[in-house]
Amino acid sequence: MPNGFKSLMVGQTAPARSFINFADPSGRALNWTVRFDPRQAAGSTYLSVTRTGANEWIIEATAEMVASLSNYTTGSGKQVTTQEGTYRMPFRIRVTAP
Repeated sequence: MPNGFKSLMVGQTAPARSFINFADPSGRALNWTVRFDPRQAAGSTYLSVTRTGANEWIIEATAEMVASLSNYTTGSGKQVTTQEGTYRMPFRIRVTAP
């Protein structure tokens, strides 16, 4: 979408890609990525974004949508990525902007 979420009309839903990176919760030298983007992560799907108001959107992964999980480490000057598989990870987030 050229203008991101603001490209959607109120009431419109569109597929969207997403990725979330986070450090290993156990403190290991790993970083994790959860990705909803079939172009970047084979086997994953897009999630959906619905504009529900002038400054409000719902970001949702339904039970049918699939995320890809991978981890990566950087050592000896190179990054090594390990694909951990695909998972169903349903969620719903409401985003509002002032």
